[in-house]
Amino acid sequence: MSEYRESRDVPYTPAQMFDLVADIERYPDFVPGYVRARVIDRRDETLLVDQIVGLMGVHYGFRSVATLGRPERLRVRSSDRPFRHLEIDWRFTPRSSDRAHVELVLRYELRRGMVRRLGGLWLQPMARRILQAFLDRARAVYGPVD
Repeated sequence: MSEYRESRDVPYTPAQMFDLVADIERYPDFVPGYVRARVIDRRDETLLVDQIVGLMGVHYGFRSVATLGRPERLRVRSSDRPFRHLEIDWRFTPRSSDRAHVELVLRYELRRGMVRRLGGLWLQPMARRILQAFLDRARAVYGPVD
């Protein structure tokens, strides 16, 4: 299984960052590779989500379960194709009254040969851009902070 981990201190609160990450249906507006994301069921703090992502001109659809733990944590899990296993774990920790530490951990294993090779080439660079996409979104939604 491959793993990618990144964290940053940001000039926004944990609740602000959590709200951006939890707004899954907006991902196609700003997250690289996302074509579509739709919440198809919501029960308490658990979302069932259909997503389509683009990989080198090919679209892959999959279903995931997102568990919301506002404002500290958001977890996404899937074993739907093309993934054998997908975990996305976001954690939001306060640093001060107006700052947070954001950690993103992405663990994945793809199912098939060619998809596995192409996905490995695509997922690592995409994962590196995900956190930056959310920081850019925070600036757009909440305004720049000095």
